Amino acid sequence: MIIRDCDRAVVKWAVDQGYPYAYVREHGLPDPSLRIHLGLSTAYFEGGRLVHWRAESPGRHMDQLMFELTSLFGCCASANAYPEQEVWLSPAEQSALRPPYSKAS
Repeated sequence: MIIRDCDRAVVKWAVDQGYPYAYVREHGLPDPSLRIHLGLSTAYFEGGRLVHWRAESPGRHMDQLMFELTSLFGCCASANAYPEQEVWLSPAEQSALRPPYSKAS
């Protein structure tokens, strides 16, 4: 498999951790994305940056899931793969931040 230069640091991390990886085409993600299976979760990278993280786990495996997420944070920090962050607010939070409507006299 030919590894893109921008993905080399992430692939090295995956190899060092023993995680399987492959370039894939999946609906809703950039084409192609580098997929790394962490165990219970899967991380997707494009252009050397994390673009998506999927996880599904029974509650009794929460510790494993949090271990995988912590490991992924470490990889993203060391490989400069951490995506630019945006604040997500629920509709209730958004409405709480709006100034109250007042009738100007």
